Amino acid sequence: MNKTLAVFVNDDYLTAAIQPLKDKFSLLFTNDEKKFPFYFYINPSDSSIDYGFDYKINFRDNKSLFAGDLMQALDKGGQKISVGGFDEDYIALFNPIIRDIRELFAREISKYEEFQFSDATVIDTAIVFSENITPKAQTAFLNYWKSKCFNFVKVETFDTLLLQYYKAKHRLYCQNRKFAVLEALGMDLNMSVINVDGANVSRLAFKKFEGYGIDPRIKVIAKKIVDDVNRQENIIDRDDIAAINREYIRHYDKAVKIVELLATWTKPVISLQTSFAANQGNKIKVSLSLDEINKLSYLYSRQFSAFFSDNFLAKEKIKTIDLDKIFLVGNSLNNSTVLKEFATYGETKIEKFTDDISYVLSELFKEEPAPAEVDEESTMFQMGVQHVDKPQPPAPPKTVAPPPPPTMPAYRAVDNLNLQTLTLNQKVLLNTFDPAPGKGAAHQEFVYIGNHQFKVLSSSRTLRAGDLAEPVSDIWQNGVQIDLMITRNGKNLGRFRTRPVVKISIM
Repeated sequence: MNKTLAVFVNDDYLTAAIQPLKDKFSLLFTNDEKKFPFYFYINPSDSSIDYGFDYKINFRDNKSLFAGDLMQALDKGGQKISVGGFDEDYIALFNPIIRDIRELFAREISKYEEFQFSDATVIDTAIVFSENITPKAQTAFLNYWKSKCFNFVKVETFDTLLLQYYKAKHRLYCQNRKFAVLEALGMDLNMSVINVDGANVSRLAFKKFEGYGIDPRIKVIAKKIVDDVNRQENIIDRDDIAAINREYIRHYDKAVKIVELLATWTKPVISLQTSFAANQGNKIKVSLSLDEINKLSYLYSRQFSAFFSDNFLAKEKIKTIDLDKIFLVGNSLNNSTVLKEFATYGETKIEKFTDDISYVLSELFKEEPAPAEVDEESTMFQMGVQHVDKPQPPAPPKTVAPPPPPTMPAYRAVDNLNLQTLTLNQKVLLNTFDPAPGKGAAHQEFVYIGNHQFKVLSSSRTLRAGDLAEPVSDIWQNGVQIDLMITRNGKNLGRFRTRPVVKISIM
């Protein structure tokens, strides 16, 4: 039975799922949204912490006892929150979510077999971070959840998992075929081009457009309201861009309700009252012209295709004709104007996906393909179609204690590594260890050569100097095995998996 937990972490929520048995996939949830929101209420009577999307408006209104923007706080670092008169690290807001996930996990697993579960039970976890989450926030998240008995066995990227899902669903065998993924599940719009070659799914290019993950109509309405009110009342200094942006975001929830109302609205103008966070007692009347909203939304929506072709593909020297499919992920990209714009690239190229990303989580439960060859040290090349040189006979099995890593004064150790932060010719050293008999310590040394690739400089195991290695995941961390797609002398050897990493060093 599979006792792995799958988690997707976005700007302001996470989604969790299990699949104990084949075809028994299920989301874990405590609310209708089937998500765990990052908005919180600290109950002053008993200092308990509750979470829910209902607390979002109160948080945006700067009301005491409410908290949010948790992942952004982790990126800034050092933020505190008062709970029961004591200052707690902001990250402690995760505790009620962790408690509920652990309880739901134990309850669901126990439906299939007797399961002894306690606070000390370690849960193997596969995780996907939204590209909206910074490397610093990802590291803080992983370290805190590790301290709460979650063992991260897999860290993946959304776009590559989406292609794995699509490829498997349609039973595609691809040889150097390219796909574009536009993902707008949170505040930002993330664009990537993925290359699929056999079992190898890898990212060729990526670009983030901050603030463009919001539905065009919502963004236009919120901006129109805030700009009109501020022009009339001068509540926020027009040079204070940060404060104005916060007010735009605060009005997104009001704009959502207006968009819902417009579905049945027949008059040319809609009137409403609003207030700013800085002066909530002052209710101000605003009138919105539906014709103006529609025109602005249309112009805003057209920017998506312009960003895609001119600001992304052109700079990466990729032509739309070279793309097999363009995936539009998220409700924000599923409106008629955006779809019409992208249909100009060819209607058969477009694949639509809503905000429901359970299909991606289900991909995390799939077993790795059977290895083409496994050497006696458990190095795996997993393509299943390529030949690997026969390894030398192993030494007699023995159990050894982990030795100290090689002395490399020029290297410095890091807890985690986001590969997108590497510069050309930067070196990375991995020290790994497996306590199983006959295994023990190993190392791999790489130099980053750009285009999401490393060249192997040295290795104590099956890899050879000169091999090209393309990482499957951009986030490397201690305690996790790392998968690399290996090319040797122009031949694709498939997937190599390291032993568990005990030290990451860079130079």
